[in-house]
Amino acid sequence: MTQSEVLGTLADVWAAMVHHLSPADIRDAADDFVMVLIDVHEFEAEDIQDAFGEHPAIRKAVKHYLSDEAPEPVDYERDYDLDDDDGF
Repeated sequence: MTQSEVLGTLADVWAAMVHHLSPADIRDAADDFVMVLIDVHEFEAEDIQDAFGEHPAIRKAVKHYLSDEAPEPVDYERDYDLDDDDGF
């Protein structure tokens, strides 16, 4: 499967599942989905926008990701000191 075909399949999955999300959860779900596509699976933002062109929440999430306002990924070990032996 080509990258374009994979994104097309994922766009179909998004279209099927987004109707089961509450309106309040759609933006967060789209933001997380786009972050995983870019950060974990290394898809390009333009390719995502092309494949998900008819899905406004995904378009907005890509713009949000690319903006200066996009949150930085959390470094749990650094930010929450997971190596600390205080029981938390």
